[in-house]
Amino acid sequence: MAWTRDRFNVPPELLGQDGPVLSTEKASSDQLRDYMRQVPKVYDLLRSGATPADFAALRRARDPRDRAVGECHLRLFAESGRDHRIEAELAPDGTLVVTRGRHRVEAARELGLTELPVEVRAPDTAARDAFAATLPEPAQASTPAAPTRDQSRDRTPR
Repeated sequence: MAWTRDRFNVPPELLGQDGPVLSTEKASSDQLRDYMRQVPKVYDLLRSGATPADFAALRRARDPRDRAVGECHLRLFAESGRDHRIEAELAPDGTLVVTRGRHRVEAARELGLTELPVEVRAPDTAARDAFAATLPEPAQASTPAAPTRDQSRDRTPR
């Protein structure tokens, strides 16, 4: 079986967790919510034609709010920014299970976000295409590195 990887805008309610989301020392809930608040701003800028150069300029801006938007783009949306990507695997029953970014997904849900950039791993192109057909606005990008699960610093269920 040849697994495929593509990028989609996914409603958070379609993203399942394979267990309880554990607390983490990586970032507080408030920090995660502040970070995820930038996602709609990035989508707005992308839809209005912003380029990677525009986001790079935001990362160098004096205003910390602009820098936060530029950093969010780099880490969640940009081709080169892979350290904070949200990744999910398409299960045989057609559901998505988050493999990376569980805390970010939970923060997005708490904020009521309507879409998230997600790297979706599917068992084949037919499964990927069937999933894509269920989305209101699929957005594909290039294939990133393989998903990882770093829960080594996670401690207790929330």
